[in-house]
Amino acid sequence: MESRAFQSDEFKLGPFTIRGKENVLASDESETILLPKVMALLLYFCRHPQKVVTFDELNTAIWPKEVVGDNAIYNLVGQLRKALGDSASKPIYIQTVSKMGYRLLPPVETIESEPPKASFNPPDLKTQVCTPSYRSQSHIIGLIAALFMISVMGFIFLYQPAYSPTAEAKQRLLLARYQLYRGDVEGVNQAISTLQALIAIEPKWAVPKLELAYSFIRKADADKAQDAFWISKAVLISKDESLGSGGKRLSDLLLARNSNSGELSSFLHDENVLVSARLAYSDMLFRQGNTALATKQTELALADCQDCPYVYRKLATMQMVLGNDEAGFASFAHFALFSNRSNTNPADKAGYMPLTIQSLTDMARWHFQSPPPPQVKLANHQRNRLALFYLSLDNVKRAEAVMQSANDDSEHFFDLYTHAAIAGAKSDFEASYRLLNKRQILFPNNDRFKLSVVYALWQLERYDDALKAFTAFELVNLSDELPDNMPFDTWGPLAALLLKTGDRERGGAILKKLEQQFSAGLMTGSHHADIRPAAIFALQEHHQAALSALNNAISQGWVSDFNQNWWYIEDSPFFKSLLGSAEFAVIVDKYHHNIAQVVDEATKSVVGEVQ
Repeated sequence: MESRAFQSDEFKLGPFTIRGKENVLASDESETILLPKVMALLLYFCRHPQKVVTFDELNTAIWPKEVVGDNAIYNLVGQLRKALGDSASKPIYIQTVSKMGYRLLPPVETIESEPPKASFNPPDLKTQVCTPSYRSQSHIIGLIAALFMISVMGFIFLYQPAYSPTAEAKQRLLLARYQLYRGDVEGVNQAISTLQALIAIEPKWAVPKLELAYSFIRKADADKAQDAFWISKAVLISKDESLGSGGKRLSDLLLARNSNSGELSSFLHDENVLVSARLAYSDMLFRQGNTALATKQTELALADCQDCPYVYRKLATMQMVLGNDEAGFASFAHFALFSNRSNTNPADKAGYMPLTIQSLTDMARWHFQSPPPPQVKLANHQRNRLALFYLSLDNVKRAEAVMQSANDDSEHFFDLYTHAAIAGAKSDFEASYRLLNKRQILFPNNDRFKLSVVYALWQLERYDDALKAFTAFELVNLSDELPDNMPFDTWGPLAALLLKTGDRERGGAILKKLEQQFSAGLMTGSHHADIRPAAIFALQEHHQAALSALNNAISQGWVSDFNQNWWYIEDSPFFKSLLGSAEFAVIVDKYHHNIAQVVDEATKSVVGEVQ
C-alpha cells in the first residue's frame, strides 16, 4: 500500500506551500500558478525527498503514456528552478546528480488534509407520507437537470475553440521540420531532440507528437539493427487518444507496416495529411513494390514542402525506378541544390564549421567558376550560407546584398544569425547582440543559440550580464569539481567571464585544465591550424605565447571558428589583451592578406570583376 505522503497533493517545502490540485506554489509573498507538468515534477520530488530520482523514473511518472526524451525533463526542471528561485550552480532545492538525475535537497513536510466526515440524516417520514408524489417529482426534476447539464456540456464540447500553440512553439516546429527534411540522419536526430523539447512545453499540441512518431519511423528505416526499438516508440505515441484523426492515421500505418492490413484510405483522399505521414506511407508502398502509388504520395508531399531536400531525393529514386530518368535527374538536381550536398559544392560549410585557407579556397573556386543558373531561386538556407561565405571572403557588401530580400526583422533562425554576423563584421555589436538575443528567445532550447548570446554580451564588455546569462542557460554543470571533458567553446568564455568578474582562482583553474587538454591531444580539431591554444594563452595573459600560437595558426591556414558573435580576428574578445601590440597588428594583416589571396586565386580564370 502507498504511504499517505505519496497520496498527498499538499506539502511544505521550505517557505513554500504546495497545493497540487490547484497547481499553486505559494509563499508569504506570492502565489505562482505552475503548468501541470511542472507541478507533476514538483510533486514527484516531494514524494521522494532527498533521494536521487533518475531520468527514467521522471519520464515514466510525468509522461506515462508518451515518449519524450531527457531534454523535456531538463526543460521542466529549468522552469521549476525558476519558480523556486533556485540555481543549478548553487542549488538550494534541486541538485543535479551527474548522468543520473536529480535530488530534492530539503526535507519535505506532508500536509495531511482531514477526510470529510460521513453524515447521516434520517428521512422525514411525515413528509414522505403526506406527499406521496415526492419521489416521482424529485426524479423528474433530477432528470430535467441531468438533461440540461448534458446539453450544456455538449454545447461546450462542440463549440470549444481549437487548441492554439504559442508563437514560440510554432517557431520550434519550424526548426524541427527543417531538420527533419534536410535529408540526413543527423537532421533526424536533431529533429527528435527539438520535438521532444517542444512537447514538454506544449503537451496538448498533437502535431509535434505526430512529427516525433514519424521521426522515429524514419530512424527505424535508417537503423535496421534497432528497427523494433524505434517502432515501439512510435507505437506508444499512437496510443495517445488526444491525437485525433492524425493518431488514427498513424496507428493504421503502423499496423499496415507490420501486417499489411491497415485501413489507409485517408492517405489517398484526405487533404490535411502531414508531409511526414505521406512520406512514411510512400516508403511502405515503395518497399511493397507499389512504386507508382508511392511516387504519387511523394508528389503530394512535395506540393506541401517545395524546398525539402529529402522529398526531392525520394522522388528522384522512385522516378528512376519507373524508368523516367529525365524527371529523376531533375529531381535529384533539386535535392543537390536545396541540400547543398553535391560533391562539387563545399559552400555549405560557410559560417557553420571551422575554416582553413584550403577549404575556403575550394569554396571560392567552386562558387566563382560554377555559379548557379540565373533562373534558379535560392532557398532560404542557401541565401544565408552564401552571405556567410562572402563574410569569410572579407566582402561585407556582397553579404549585405545577398541578404537584401530578408531584412533583420525576420524571425527565421538563419536570417537572424546571418544579419547578426554581418553586424558583427561591421563592428556593430549592439545590433548583433539584439539579433542573437531575438533568435534565442524565438528558439529557446538550442544551446548554440544561448551561447551566442553569452558571446555577444562578452563582446560588449557586459561581463556580469554575460556570466548571469551563462549560469541561467545552464550551459555547463557548474559543480566544484571540473569535469574530465571540457569543450572549449563553453568553458573558454566561462573562464574569461570569471576572470573579468573577480573569480580569478576558478577562471584560472579552468584555463589550466583546458591547456592540459590541448597538450594531451584530448580536444577534437586540427592542432596545427587551431586558434584555441592562442586564446587560452591570451586569457592567461601569456602574451608572447599567445602571439606565437596565433601566428602559427594563421600560418597553417586558420580562417574562422564556428558561430561566434564577431567575424574577424581583430574583433575577438579572446584577444583584447593583444590589441595595441605591433606584432598582433602584423598577424592581423597576414590574416586578411591570406583571405585576399584566396579571392585572387579563385577568380583568375573568371572573366570580369567579382568585387
